[in-house]
Amino acid sequence: MLLTLLGILKIAGIILAAILGLLILLLLLLLFVPFRYLVRAEKYEEMKATGKVSWLLHFVTLTVRYQGDAMDMKVRVLGIPIKINMNQDEDDNAGQKSRRGKTGKRKQADKKAVKKKPRGIEERLREYGEEKVRTLLPGPDKAESERAETDETEPDYNGRKRLADRIKASIYKISGILKAFFVKCRNIKFTIQKICDKIIDIENLMKDIRAFIRDEKNKEAFRLIKSQLKVLWKHIRPSKLSLSMRYGTGDPAGTGQILGCIGVISPFFHQALYVEPDFENRILEGRGLIKGRIRVFTLLRVFLKLYFNENVKYLIQRYQSIRRK
Repeated sequence: MLLTLLGILKIAGIILAAILGLLILLLLLLLFVPFRYLVRAEKYEEMKATGKVSWLLHFVTLTVRYQGDAMDMKVRVLGIPIKINMNQDEDDNAGQKSRRGKTGKRKQADKKAVKKKPRGIEERLREYGEEKVRTLLPGPDKAESERAETDETEPDYNGRKRLADRIKASIYKISGILKAFFVKCRNIKFTIQKICDKIIDIENLMKDIRAFIRDEKNKEAFRLIKSQLKVLWKHIRPSKLSLSMRYGTGDPAGTGQILGCIGVISPFFHQALYVEPDFENRILEGRGLIKGRIRVFTLLRVFLKLYFNENVKYLIQRYQSIRRK
């Protein structure tokens, strides 16, 4: 019984050790085996582009193709393709829009059906009664007598009222001018205070920036960041790069200016750049190729060096304090 139990424990230990060893091997492969990338693109009659990322002798391969307005993505594991539909979201959005349009039309139809025809004036008069309406309206003789009485007293009353209105209007106008003048004076005072406060804030900020740049810890952090960025660029830069293009803006002067800018940067491409200018037509066509590799261990090493460095932490703290001000 004891031997059987020991045998079971031995087998379980071997299985666990094998699983642990496989996990460690997989982790080491992810760290030290590089991911290789390849990008091809061309534009003549239409735009075409292909991007590929592979790992561990094409054990896993991701391929993305773009042509016209369509995009296709495929994943291969041990040569077995797994297709991913990139246009599924667009189809779902189109279906949602069509359903929203149908529901909107139904709501509008229901609102039109609910609306009632307003009642006319004639129907209201019939309900109220024509005789009652006539009794409420004044007769012609009564209206003429009232008009004659008001005509006699109207000139004196209107003259005094106009004079009072003019005096009130002039008083309001003068008071409004005085209020506007005092408000402008007060706004000028506040504006001058704000400008002075801004100038003081800018001076304090410039002092903080000068102290930030002159700090020895920050200088050491900048040197470390610069060196690690060089290491990172040396690692991830393309091992193969080629670009051939034919372009033209339709304006000879503009085409020549672009050609001058390309001539300035062409030495950095090490004869991998071929450009043919067209000084007569407006055109842009050509093809390009980018190939390289990225190792996770190198990226992780650069990140850890920067993350655990005390000078970099001090630099980040100082920057955050200046930004909060």
